[in-house]
Amino acid sequence: MSDGIDVFIVLLFAIALFSILNFLAISLSGHSFKKESWQVSYFYY
Repeated sequence: MSDGIDVFIVLLFAIALFSILNFLAISLSGHSFKKESWQVSYFYY
């Protein structure tokens, strides 16, 4: 049971980290990169 919970927590953490990095990239970069990163986030979810 604990192993499955650990894997689930790691997956949630990885998704949260990816979305935070994606948000930072969108806010820091220009409009051309903004469309690409939204396509990447759409591809992941």
